[in-house]
Amino acid sequence: MRKFLSIFLAIILIVSIVPVMAFASTGSLSMSGTPRPGAIITVKLYVKGTIGGYEGTLKYDSSILTLQSIRNSGGSNWAGSFVANGDRVVAYRKEGTTDTLTAFTATFRVNNGVSAGTNAKVSFEGIASANGVESNISCSVSKKVEPPLSGDATLHSLVVSNATLSPAFSANSTEYNCGTVSFDVAKLNITATATEGAKVSISGADLSVGANTITIEVTAPNGAKKTYTINVTREQDPNYVPSNNIEITGITLSAGVLSPEFAINRKEYVVYLPYEQTIISIDATPADPLAFGVEGVTDAELKVGINEFVIKVTAEDGTVGEYKIYVVRMPQFINVGNIGIVEKEPDAKDSKSPLRSDGVPPILIGVSAVVCLIFGFAIGAGIMRCKYRKMLATKNDDHDSNNEPPAPPSVNYGDRVQYIDYQKYLEDQNGEDS
Repeated sequence: MRKFLSIFLAIILIVSIVPVMAFASTGSLSMSGTPRPGAIITVKLYVKGTIGGYEGTLKYDSSILTLQSIRNSGGSNWAGSFVANGDRVVAYRKEGTTDTLTAFTATFRVNNGVSAGTNAKVSFEGIASANGVESNISCSVSKKVEPPLSGDATLHSLVVSNATLSPAFSANSTEYNCGTVSFDVAKLNITATATEGAKVSISGADLSVGANTITIEVTAPNGAKKTYTINVTREQDPNYVPSNNIEITGITLSAGVLSPEFAINRKEYVVYLPYEQTIISIDATPADPLAFGVEGVTDAELKVGINEFVIKVTAEDGTVGEYKIYVVRMPQFINVGNIGIVEKEPDAKDSKSPLRSDGVPPILIGVSAVVCLIFGFAIGAGIMRCKYRKMLATKNDDHDSNNEPPAPPSVNYGDRVQYIDYQKYLEDQNGEDS
């Protein structure tokens, strides 16, 4: 009987111990990144077990590390209850539990001036809850601080095998020239070496005809950069025939619209502008990228009426093409207005209205007509008098040309002709002229 009782008590003891062991939680930390002065490292906390929540504190030496941030890494079920206050962290799962949890990620910056070989250590002290059972979590991770990265971004050597480098290479000189190379040299063969760990990149070594600039960029291990340049000119192909293309692909106006619309084969256009527009600028884009350029117009002053501008395009071979732009600036608008003031629209059925439908009093129309007739008669009389004097002068000139005095006027009385005293006639005429 005693033996049976002993076995029963042993079973109860084992059963009471097993759940505690099953629900116990453990934690661990990992560190990524190389700790060196100025570098950023990340530390992650992993918790194993059926976890419903956890809390604890990060511990580290602030003379070596500076905490940058702590963020949730457990997913959306932990996001709403995740709180990081300084180096203290508290988080609970919204519902259910999880077997394995990446709890959080913390970032640290290694302080400048920390000596190489210093131990950068981070630890976490806290508890985790699993089905009402709390377990202590204590874990840490550390790495030795590495020496700072080199900031040396200078070249140790620079060699061009198919051209002559000038001046001779020096680590402190960053600009070089290879003069002019023949058309056969399509690429410069460049060899550049830098400090161990630095990266060297070369761009522009493939040469085009004309001026070229080759860039050599050196990036030090710590990110510092230094740039070297080589200038070289490649000769033109001896069999090359320059283009005579003087076409343009478009015309740009600072104001107004081309009329008609732009077309490559059209050489003349017109632009209409209001009186208020007093200046204009005109430019064009050559169709050939090798063309020497376009001679446009910049802030040209406009007169009222037609302004003619010529846009010149110079082709690669020197051929010049012209495009004419006629800019018409309209005259100033003057609003003469109606005679009289109309306060309201007159009734069309009201025959006694003193105003016409356009607001002009009828009496003014009559007065204007009379004045026009008077001026018309006066002008007509003046014209007739001028014609008579001209006719008389013509007759006198005819007599003078024959060295004979002009014949005096006469009056015809049937078969008798009575001549008028010529001297008296001239005196009378002079009196009228005066």
